[in-house]
Amino acid sequence: MFFDILAEELARRDMQDAPIDEHNLDELNRRIDEYMTEFEAHGTDHVQVTTDTDSY
Repeated sequence: MFFDILAEELARRDMQDAPIDEHNLDELNRRIDEYMTEFEAHGTDHVQVTTDTDSY
């Protein structure tokens, strides 16, 4: 479940959080599948977390 949620959140981020409709649903699913493939192969080994410290 964790990887499913993470993959969708990252895919939506990559699409600049555009509203999802019939025009971009295939693109969202393609990006989710790419992330899931990465997670299946490497888990979170290649995930980097950065923060914008200027916003605090």
